[in-house]
Amino acid sequence: MRSSRPRPRDGHHVEVAANIGGLKDADQVAELGGDGVGLLRSEFLFMERSAAPSEDEQFEEYKAIALAVGADRPVIIRTLDVGGDKPLAYLPIPRKTIRSSVNAAFASGSTGRKSSARSFALFSALPSSGSCASCFR
Repeated sequence: MRSSRPRPRDGHHVEVAANIGGLKDADQVAELGGDGVGLLRSEFLFMERSAAPSEDEQFEEYKAIALAVGADRPVIIRTLDVGGDKPLAYLPIPRKTIRSSVNAAFASGSTGRKSSARSFALFSALPSSGSCASCFR
């Protein structure tokens, strides 16, 4: 177990960010000296189940991951990446349609008021070491 972040012999800081798939992986980031999460695969919540997770379930899972990694470490969450080699049984949409719909929603900025409020609530729920901006980059 590593108690400090990794540093090369010359002392220059090199950021080491983990690619993770859930809370089990998140628990190891700080423990092993990682600087944060470079990629949290959000599809882990959606795969291998018969129905989509509720917004509350998603919020609680992402919050638990952010807290496990640490408020002073960034967590970058990739938007849902499904289709093609990652089909969802409860979302029978052709691969091309899924990617087009997701891209269109983000391009138009239609993320929805409720989602924005939940994102703010997630940031507010984390212990702060100055500001929420320091929790995520």
